[in-house]
Amino acid sequence: MKEVPPIKKSNENAQPKKVLTMCQFENESKETKVIFALMARKVEEFKEQDKEYPANVRKILDDFSDLWPAELPNQLPPMRDVQHAIDLIPGASLPNLPAYRMNPTEHAELKRQVDELLTKGFIRESLSPCGVPTLLTPKKDGSWRMCVDSRAINKITIKYRFPIPRLDDMLDMMVGSVIFSKIDLRSGYHQIRIRPGDEWKTSFKTKDGLYEWLVMPFGLTNAPSTFMRIMTQGVETDPEKIKAIVDWPVPTNIHEAANKAFEEIKSKMVNPPILRLPDFEKVFEVACDASHVGIGAVLSQEGHPVAFFSEKLNGQRKNTPHMILNSMRGASN
Repeated sequence: MKEVPPIKKSNENAQPKKVLTMCQFENESKETKVIFALMARKVEEFKEQDKEYPANVRKILDDFSDLWPAELPNQLPPMRDVQHAIDLIPGASLPNLPAYRMNPTEHAELKRQVDELLTKGFIRESLSPCGVPTLLTPKKDGSWRMCVDSRAINKITIKYRFPIPRLDDMLDMMVGSVIFSKIDLRSGYHQIRIRPGDEWKTSFKTKDGLYEWLVMPFGLTNAPSTFMRIMTQGVETDPEKIKAIVDWPVPTNIHEAANKAFEEIKSKMVNPPILRLPDFEKVFEVACDASHVGIGAVLSQEGHPVAFFSEKLNGQRKNTPHMILNSMRGASN
């Protein structure tokens, strides 16, 4: 666009501004075909401590402030039942890539973050035969995030397919709910340990040395699956209540196919599917069965279980005819 002479206000102290008349604007737009407009506005920095919460919410936050510290403690998380495992394809060639070049400012920032991870105990110096480079990526707030370029190690890692929840299934579970809340874990990946013996497979390089992770980092191919496994741990069967089923002896007078079916039945009984919230606007389906040992039933909607029921029969109830047993489900409530 052509330079427009500045138009001064009558006030001599005012800053001159370049202004186009309507006629000039129309002529310019016809010539250039493209018009760019730059608008500036003041953006105030948001601070979490400035957010106002209702008094009852603030009391809960204060009472349980130890559950969301500003930073994770400088120690490894506990060794839980689920660790991140890295199984490599047999015979695969281990990657050994050079560190990326960085300017002095970037290198100083990377070294600072590595030193911080060493202090927390999340990484340690390594003697691994493999290694991949690290880099810095910008965050929205202008700071830098250290990332490990794990593409080479991911190529030779066996993929595990633990199911990731479908969004539509999660929405179905909210039927009838009116109040929703969420929990955003602080450094959730860093609260999961690497399986002992697999640490060397996570090694990464910087200009200053070779390091390996003791907690699960971002970028590994099976990390989302591991995270979902540990998130679903809260929905599981009480081991004491299924011990009798797990310990059932295999009959000695059955063939291989029957033995396989027997083990599958045991597995189905000790690994129940996740229940769905009922939708009282839809049809319920009841599937029941009974024997002289006990009775059981499954309440479903659209083929998905909503509730389970089982009861052991004692005393005179063991002699009840099957037709009556199948009708005892309602009377047992």
